[in-house]
Amino acid sequence: MHPMLATVGAALIAGLAVAGPAAAQGFPDGQDIRLIVPFPPGGPTDTTARLIADQMRQNLGVTIIVDNVPGAGGTIGVTEMTLADPDGHTIAIVGSGAVTLSPFTMPDLPWGPENLTPIIHVVDIPLLMTVPAGFEAQTFGDFVDLVTAHPGDFNYGSDGQGSLTHMSMEWLNSLTGMDLVHIPFRGTADIMQAMLSDTIQTSQSGILGPLPLVQSGELTAIAITSAERSPVLPDVPTVRELGFDDFVVTAWFAFFAPEGTPAEIVDALNASITAAMENPDVSSAISGFGFTPLNSTPGELSQTVDFYLDRWGSLIEGGLQVN
Repeated sequence: MHPMLATVGAALIAGLAVAGPAAAQGFPDGQDIRLIVPFPPGGPTDTTARLIADQMRQNLGVTIIVDNVPGAGGTIGVTEMTLADPDGHTIAIVGSGAVTLSPFTMPDLPWGPENLTPIIHVVDIPLLMTVPAGFEAQTFGDFVDLVTAHPGDFNYGSDGQGSLTHMSMEWLNSLTGMDLVHIPFRGTADIMQAMLSDTIQTSQSGILGPLPLVQSGELTAIAITSAERSPVLPDVPTVRELGFDDFVVTAWFAFFAPEGTPAEIVDALNASITAAMENPDVSSAISGFGFTPLNSTPGELSQTVDFYLDRWGSLIEGGLQVN
C-alpha cells in the first residue's frame, strides 16, 4: 500500500465517520449496499471508494460493505456486479479500461458496457510519462529524438497487454514514430522497479505510482497525459502542449450498477455520491493523490463511456496494436 494512501486515507476515513452532511434522501428500503472494488485493498481506487462509502453510509443511513474482488484488470469484480439483482444493493467502482478497452481486448467477457447502468463519474487520473533521472534524454523532445534515431533499442513498461497504459503508449508511438519495445508488468510497483534498474526506459503510469520517485529525484517526469497540467507537478507539460492536440488520456473511475437498475435508485445513489464528492475533506484527499475529483449525472457518464468506446474503437480499427 502506498504510504501516502495509508496515512491520509486512514485518517480521513476515521475523521469522516463523525462528520459529514446527510445531504441525500435515504435509500428506498434501508438495506445494506455492497460496493465491489475490483482491485486489491490499499490501492488508490480502494482508498477512494472507502472515503466515498463512509459518506454514503451517513447520507443514506445504511451500511456500505466494501468488498474487494480483484483480478483480470478489474473485470472479475465487474462480472460479479453484473450478475447481481438490479435493486441498488450491489454496485461497483469501475475503471475506464474495464469499461472502454475490455470490449476490444477481452471479447469473451460475459458482459459489455450495455450491461452496466451508469451512476456517476468520480475521478480522473492522469498518466505520468517518466524516465530515469540518469537517462540521457531528460525532456520529451529529446526522448522522442533519441528513440526515433534508435528504433527498437529502448523499452517501455505497462500494466499488461491491452491495459490503458499499454494502449496509451502505443498511441503515442504511432503519433511520434517512436519504436519502443513493449514489456508488460503486473502493476505500477513492478514498472517503477524496472525503470530504476534500467530494464525499461519509460512508462506512462497513473500519477500516484511515479510521483514520489519524481519528487525524490530518482525519476524525471517528461510529460503528462491530461488535458491540463497537474497542480501537483505544474512544471510538467502535457502531451497536447508538446504538439499532439488530440492526445488526452486519463484513467477514470466511476460507479455503475447492474443493467436494469431503476432510475429512482440510480438517482438516490448519484445524489449520495455527489454529496460525498462535495465534502471538502474527500475532494482534498483525492486531489492530494494527484487525481481530479469529479461528479456527473448518469447521462453524462454514459456520454463519457460512449466517447472513449468510439475513440479506442477507431484507433484500434486504424491499426493500433492491442496485443
